[in-house]
Amino acid sequence: MHFDFRLEVGGVLKSWAVPKGPSTDPRDKRLAVPTEDHPMEYRGYEGVIGGGQYGAGTVIVWDTGTYQPLGKNGEATDADSFAKALAAGHASFWLDGPKLQGGYTLTRFRGGEGTGHEDDGEEAWLLVKRADRKADRHGTHTPDPRRARSAQSGRTLNQVAQEDGEQDSAHHMINTRNGGGKDRKGEATKSSAKARATGRARAGTATARGGGT
Repeated sequence: MHFDFRLEVGGVLKSWAVPKGPSTDPRDKRLAVPTEDHPMEYRGYEGVIGGGQYGAGTVIVWDTGTYQPLGKNGEATDADSFAKALAAGHASFWLDGPKLQGGYTLTRFRGGEGTGHEDDGEEAWLLVKRADRKADRHGTHTPDPRRARSAQSGRTLNQVAQEDGEQDSAHHMINTRNGGGKDRKGEATKSSAKARATGRARAGTATARGGGT
């Protein structure tokens, strides 16, 4: 099982596979491997994707909310600046969901344009919690996919799988959306997050999956 994390950028959901899931502890550096962009319609999907298809497995919306893009000094910024920061390989944002809250940073450390390391293997990023008032250095830092419940329906992976006649794989989603105005909020379907950007709503998701690709 693993989580996928998605943010709405440029009208699509930019996606990263996060094997261990997001952490609330700034000391944890979580591997995040880019996957293909997803259409916005996917952010609220729950169900079972059949074997042999991309992303095969059971999917739940683990968390949902909004995000606020942040600048270099932690100040609120706009969607265009955030897209440029992602392209450059380092972007920060504030999540506001029922489960994930506070500042996070995505940093590319291998592969990708502009890094100087395009030939050193698969592109890879780190998803790290920022040290702010929402950080948690005690207790449980990582969500357990086996116990995770959808923020959208309240169901577990097993319940979704049983209803669809499948029990052999799991895939969680976190959905975050970015809406207009100053605050950026997000929906988490454990594949993406919803963020608020100037001019129009933007979404993102984070997913945890198992038994699929």
